[in-house]
Amino acid sequence: RKVSSTHVIATDIDQLALDLVETSADEQNLRGRHPILSTQIFDLTSEEKLPDADLYILSDVFETNNIALGAAKHTLRALQNDKHVWVFAQSDRAQRDMYRGEVLTLISELLECQNPDDEDGDLELMSLLQHELHWRETYPKSINGKFWLCDVDELSVLY
Repeated sequence: RKVSSTHVIATDIDQLALDLVETSADEQNLRGRHPILSTQIFDLTSEEKLPDADLYILSDVFETNNIALGAAKHTLRALQNDKHVWVFAQSDRAQRDMYRGEVLTLISELLECQNPDDEDGDLELMSLLQHELHWRETYPKSINGKFWLCDVDELSVLY
């Protein structure tokens, strides 16, 4: 599939954070005549539908238990819609394990409800995800990059 253009939607619940993203994008000429970046208020704890995208990147979002649980629900919905989800978090974020646990719970519930005779790719993907769901530094080739829990070592990040 050929992608004719790239568009990035940065979301946050905090308008100030989005204003900073927009300022940075302006300084890098990412919002000119053919803008590739826009911003949108979005609350991960809401039941709202995620903005449409092929790839969702969650980075440093585990500030509270409610955000971790909400992010898990949105992750599962995205994966069920054949989207990619990459999650980046430092090991000292206690809620990242809550997020992982909730994703595993939601996958287990989904697998229990599905009929094994259904010809649905969800069942195969979710079963594979259930066994491959670990925080890792490298990209997971075993699940075609659909879902990556990236363990970020902040001491080794080059800024």
